[in-house]
Amino acid sequence: MHDVYITIDVEDWFQVENLRPSFPLSTWDKQEWRVEANVNLLLEMLDRHACRTTFFVLGQVAERFPHIVKNIVNNGHELASHGYNHVLLYEMDSEAITTDLKRSKAILEDISGKEVFGYRAPSFSVNDENIEIIRSAGYRYDSSYNDFGGHDRYGTLELAQWTKKRAGVYEHPDDNFFEIPIQNLRMFGSVIPWGGGGYFRMIPWPFFKRGIAHIIEQSPYIFYLHPWEIDPGQPRVSGLSFTSRLRHYTNLSKVEGRLGKLMEAFSPSQTMSDLVGCLDKE
Repeated sequence: MHDVYITIDVEDWFQVENLRPSFPLSTWDKQEWRVEANVNLLLEMLDRHACRTTFFVLGQVAERFPHIVKNIVNNGHELASHGYNHVLLYEMDSEAITTDLKRSKAILEDISGKEVFGYRAPSFSVNDENIEIIRSAGYRYDSSYNDFGGHDRYGTLELAQWTKKRAGVYEHPDDNFFEIPIQNLRMFGSVIPWGGGGYFRMIPWPFFKRGIAHIIEQSPYIFYLHPWEIDPGQPRVSGLSFTSRLRHYTNLSKVEGRLGKLMEAFSPSQTMSDLVGCLDKE
């Protein structure tokens, strides 16, 4: 049996892609920021269940709330980058991606005093071209590839030329850089999305738990969640499409309880850097 790894993509409720038409970047300063309380709740839950995790933090969140970064590190969790402004990678040119990656990494390292090894692209928007930019920006691993083809925002990555170092971990052919893909459920020749997020909210917990148990028979299971997903009291936005409402608001009130059950059932205790062996030993 392999381990379960919890990862948290730290962004606030209005910064997500589903709500981008209602909240362009120019409006963010005027919004109700709720990320601090939600991250604190997650840290309390993780401490209560003796779990460790990796937090992929937006650079803009880190700038506004540097104590969030410090609390993550002081509580024994890994700090990693989610970029700066939550812009999809394929919506930026290579120069903009480079600036985003280096800026977010520098902010997190300046605040924490720790080297940042990992990166996760907003909405898993990675591809073969921008993975090279991620490598060049000084990261040691990426965890942005989700091979569920039914989502309109996910990118693609060709791993055939990479070396499979262990189950669920691939090493780049040119140097010491790793990809840790999201592991989905494979049944009847199909890929069923099982990594977390909206799927965790929509699929009843007993079935979701069985799916995790099936995955870890073959590979580590990488679970992802956002702080806003444990916040049923967040503002409701009018005028959204049916798909956006479904993705963002479904079962928010159930996530905290389900997350506690996941921790109790699988006792996640390692970070992404533990998995690839590049943990900062300082």
